[in-house]
Amino acid sequence: MNCVRVKRRWLYFGIAALTLAATGLARAGDDSFATDDHMTDEKGTIYYGFVHDDHGRLIIGASVTLRSKGGLSVKLTTNYAGLYRGQIAKDVEPRDVGIICEKEGYEAGAAVLKSQTPLNGRIEAPCLLKRLPG
Repeated sequence: MNCVRVKRRWLYFGIAALTLAATGLARAGDDSFATDDHMTDEKGTIYYGFVHDDHGRLIIGASVTLRSKGGLSVKLTTNYAGLYRGQIAKDVEPRDVGIICEKEGYEAGAAVLKSQTPLNGRIEAPCLLKRLPG
């Protein structure tokens, strides 16, 4: 009987751990898991995306530059989940924004905007970096 209780406790513990892990993975695909306190509609469209390598691994600490055709630029760094998020200015149209991702040991890459029209004030733009040989 005592063995059954121990197994049941481990089962409950396992279920709880899997639930927490699944919640974290589900939220990893959503850019709302961190606050947007410093970003407002008055500042323009929010550009966000994950930076990953050619094997699908997320890249932490990658440099991401949002640059408008008018010369405005914003430098960002990916967080612990490989996510960047930033804004340029209210009057800059998405079609006029280029996004470059860089990290030492990788070939620089350009993010691809998934849309030219913001959804809820946001545009997703994932970025792929290819590891340099050697």
